[in-house]
Amino acid sequence: MKNPEPTDPTVDHGRALVRAIEALGIVELSDPFERAVAELFQEAYKRRLMDILDTAPSWVADEILSTSAIGRRGRISVGRY
Repeated sequence: MKNPEPTDPTVDHGRALVRAIEALGIVELSDPFERAVAELFQEAYKRRLMDILDTAPSWVADEILSTSAIGRRGRISVGRY
């Protein structure tokens, strides 16, 4: 059995954040309150993801973004980059 790497939870967490950010960008919400809440969550998730990407080794960032649409587009559209 493979021993889990200490960064496995970080990669899993980052991938979950990327999926949530992408999903919130796709969902069509007609209620202004729901839209505002979704935007708040999306911004909070982007900040958390940027914290992970800023502090983790580059290979961890590559792992996080490799299976997402963000990574496949070849750019990071979640914040400062």
